[in-house]
Amino acid sequence: MSITLIMNNQRCLILNWNVRGLNNPARRSVVRNLVADTQCTIATIQETKMAQMDAQIVNETLGQQFTENFVCLPAQQTRGGVLLA
Repeated sequence: MSITLIMNNQRCLILNWNVRGLNNPARRSVVRNLVADTQCTIATIQETKMAQMDAQIVNETLGQQFTENFVCLPAQQTRGGVLLA
């Protein structure tokens, strides 16, 4: 039996950041610039403080390459929120 590991030949870079809120468009721009600079393949953003997250916000925050593959855990009132893409 043979198991093929596809990720072995790919560069996998993970960005993990406690952003302390993505409600401000300027903050989303800072995150997007960091994602572009690091060329990360996986992004985990904590403390988004957002109750809802859609593809437009993901695009503004992480870039177009992440808009089809993301999940989020909504914030509870003014605490929490996680974005994984």
